Amino acid sequence: MATTVTTTPVTPADIRHQPSEPVHTHGEMEVRAHERTFDGFVRFLTWNAVLIAVILIFLALANA
Repeated sequence: MATTVTTTPVTPADIRHQPSEPVHTHGEMEVRAHERTFDGFVRFLTWNAVLIAVILIFLALANA
């Protein structure tokens, strides 16, 4: 005996914030941690670019 399951489609009106989720208010977000992370990321990329340039120059001088 086969059983059938019927589901109703979910519409955008059905999707709402759960009561436990905070609602974002523009201008209240603490961004200092994001700024520090981004600064570290840029520093990391800069040092990697310098390191790659030094390695390529060394390889060119060593006739590799």
